[in-house]
Amino acid sequence: MAKIRNIDYILDDVDTDTASERQKISTNEDLEDIDNTDFENKTKNNDNKIEGIRKPIGTIEYFFKKIDVAAIKLYDSISIGDVIEIVGANTIMTQRISSIQINKESVIKANKGDSVGIVVDNEVKKGYMVYKLY
Repeated sequence: MAKIRNIDYILDDVDTDTASERQKISTNEDLEDIDNTDFENKTKNNDNKIEGIRKPIGTIEYFFKKIDVAAIKLYDSISIGDVIEIVGANTIMTQRISSIQINKESVIKANKGDSVGIVVDNEVKKGYMVYKLY
């Protein structure tokens, strides 16, 4: 069961079962637990990734304001070209990764457990969640 709270937008890819659930999402009300197991089971591909869904891959550890770089502690791997979404209290930002650095060295891919720096389009704050979009 997933708990969705206080969303400011509608995910076009999510198909809810009832009009009342769609109404709650579109009016930005707090939602009760929604069982999305059936939706996840229908959309899994052979790699156990969920198509059209975001997967948590890390958290923002620090933001370097002068150079617009976010330091991210990774829970999963990322590569140049991946599309990520950064979500915070009042922020939802989507962008493609154009560069990754580990200890000031450019890399093509970073793995679980790495602390990386990536250039971001907007200011982010410590604790924001980072998701990979599929």
